[in-house]
Amino acid sequence: MKRRLLLTASAALLVTCAGTPDWQQEAPASQTLYAWIAWDSRAQPLYRIAVSIAWSELRARAQENRARVVLSATIAAPDGQPLDGHAWTDVVDVAAGSGLFYERTRELGTQPGKQELVLHLLVDGTALGNAWRRRFDVREADGGLRLGEPLLLRLEGGASWVEQGRAYVEEGESPLRVRSFLYDFAPTLQTAAFAVTYALRDDAGAIVFQGSRRVDAQGAVTPFDLEMPMPAFGVYRLELEASRGTRLATTARRFEVGIADLSTLVGVAGSADLLRLILTPAELDSLHQVPAEQRGVLWREFWRRRDPDPATPENEFDAVIQERLRYVGTHFSTSIPGWRSDRGRVYIRMGAPLRVEAVGQPQALERMERWTYEEGVFLFVDRDRSGEYALLRTNVPGF
Repeated sequence: MKRRLLLTASAALLVTCAGTPDWQQEAPASQTLYAWIAWDSRAQPLYRIAVSIAWSELRARAQENRARVVLSATIAAPDGQPLDGHAWTDVVDVAAGSGLFYERTRELGTQPGKQELVLHLLVDGTALGNAWRRRFDVREADGGLRLGEPLLLRLEGGASWVEQGRAYVEEGESPLRVRSFLYDFAPTLQTAAFAVTYALRDDAGAIVFQGSRRVDAQGAVTPFDLEMPMPAFGVYRLELEASRGTRLATTARRFEVGIADLSTLVGVAGSADLLRLILTPAELDSLHQVPAEQRGVLWREFWRRRDPDPATPENEFDAVIQERLRYVGTHFSTSIPGWRSDRGRVYIRMGAPLRVEAVGQPQALERMERWTYEEGVFLFVDRDRSGEYALLRTNVPGF
């Protein structure tokens, strides 16, 4: 099964809002667009922009076999007025089923101070949502130590790791790999290396994984990669801390592990169990029988039949499934992914129950839960308090 790593903006040292409550960084309007500040070896600040959009998000506005995406960005002053000469436009042709993966470093005349990056996307002439905005308070690269906002990487061609806002990795095979940059434009002779520590926290703040490593300095700009086990579906925060001598720098970033485009799962080992919760047996069989290049057409038709409001560009059912996958990954993951658990399977197919009740004696080793729906009742049992609830019985057909 494939997962997506979907980054959302969070505070970073390079793009800091500390001490400036009147200029807080805005959350992105779309979770598929990212931007951050970097520096080159001459201590000049740059904008780095990444756009990652699944074909399922483009297809409602695209032609049958391709989509032409126009990306345009401007830099605005704090009062909202565009800064002259601070703009760019790029055009990317996307083949059906492949999705958009775009990452560029842009010299937009970035200068220290408060500013706003505004990004517009058109798909075959139709706007893809509202303009995406992110506010920055760009600090000068002085003699202090700086630590770059971490990027997720994806494996390309089975050989090299490349920077990407959204990274696809194989479950159980590829680690979570991130890249960051250490900026030190006033190096000292105290030590030739940086000490880097990192902690991955879940949405509740609990540490999922932590570690440390030594990074040898490579000059004013030192890139480095970190690897850690791939976490289960859910929202996480990666915190980095670097030191060199007595100087210290920190940064952090939130991201989400989920499924980018369910159609990409067709034919992937282990994915049938998940798709079986969404598709009918006949639909799943049809997808496996047709060649890979024809699956996109079938998939769009399956999804179109489930769209509760075809008049809107979004498919609301797709959003519902994504939210259910996110919920079960956060709440039901134990030694197995949440979607593979009995409670997760029921939640994905049925949605949230009307009532959840604890059953039995509180002091007993065995714990039980009763989920009530309009269609019937599900009874789950956790026999050894391991957190893995098994479906004991139900009166709902099909389970």
